[in-house]
Amino acid sequence: MQNERDQPLFSFAIVADTHLTEEENLSFDSLDAYGSKLAATYDELIERVNAMQPAFVVHLGDITDPVPVSPAYSDSAQAFHSASAIFDMPYHLVPGNHDVGEKIHPALPSINDQVSITRRAIEQYEQHFGRQRYSFEHGGCVFLVINTMLINSGLDEEREQWGWLKNVLADNAGKRTFVFAHYPLYLSALDEPDFYDNIDEPGRSEFIELLGRHEVEGYYAGHVHNFFYNNMNGMHQFVLPSTGIIRTDYMEFFRTPPTREMGSFDPAKLGFFWVDVYAAGHVPH
Repeated sequence: MQNERDQPLFSFAIVADTHLTEEENLSFDSLDAYGSKLAATYDELIERVNAMQPAFVVHLGDITDPVPVSPAYSDSAQAFHSASAIFDMPYHLVPGNHDVGEKIHPALPSINDQVSITRRAIEQYEQHFGRQRYSFEHGGCVFLVINTMLINSGLDEEREQWGWLKNVLADNAGKRTFVFAHYPLYLSALDEPDFYDNIDEPGRSEFIELLGRHEVEGYYAGHVHNFFYNNMNGMHQFVLPSTGIIRTDYMEFFRTPPTREMGSFDPAKLGFFWVDVYAAGHVPH
């Protein structure tokens, strides 16, 4: 006998950090010929997701590899859209640091002036990929897409995003809510130091308090290219693996023998999420 959890209300797919480029033989700052492998992996991903028929797909950012100041940015965006055209279902994009610029952080002093988030970078992103923040509904649930690179930036767009986020959450009070972002809130602890893979203070605490006050059900992020999970008083944070490549600084985090390119393409560490949404709760796979 089945109970109501046996049949989901609907399901959706989430991918992250595809890092596509306009030239298939170039990627990750042109250090290696990863581009063709990433392109082939993305084609396989689309084929598999189409066969599974989710209600929609969400991409958590780092859509392409070139940053906004790169001359390859525009062509890489076109290459991504051309490859993605065969998706059979709605496809929602989240800005990543490669797409819209890095968060402004002292750990990145040598590159901040070149690749940190700026108004111009945001305009470039919206020209090539669409809105940097928005919400949509499906099956009685509300889904929010935000630009986490803005948090603590001091840009006018940050203030606008805080206002928008508070209004959308208030307007949808009582509805099941999910947030899609690129940066994780944190990886190991609420009070961990600011570093490259989390949201810095004071924005982190403000953001977590706001999400908790509105009982957000799920927060999904990418960026780290590896899986992490945290339960924050009922809000589930999932950090997704990349669909295409392992970051070298987390290459040995999960134990599996390296099989290709010194571990950068270990199949056991790559993947995407399939999320079943039930009348009570949701289950990622």
